[in-house]
Amino acid sequence: MHKFDSCRGHYCQSVNPRTPGARTGSVTVVRRILGAVLVLTGAVWIGQGLDLIQGSSMTGSTFWAVMGALCLVAGLGLLSWPWRQQQA
Repeated sequence: MHKFDSCRGHYCQSVNPRTPGARTGSVTVVRRILGAVLVLTGAVWIGQGLDLIQGSSMTGSTFWAVMGALCLVAGLGLLSWPWRQQQA
């Protein structure tokens, strides 16, 4: 069903809560949670890889410092992504 959108002067579809566009809010929340988890995990792995956090088989391993840095960058990328995407 179409209705007239007087603000834009063209016809548009009615908003259905089950359309993919309605899920952007939940996708944003999931993206934020995943970003935060990646940042925290990356920080711990960097700490273990650089021998700042003791008591693990990962302690002192350069591999985990590099993996931690990659996780940290990926997490920051997800967190810095805009909260809402511009709609076309």
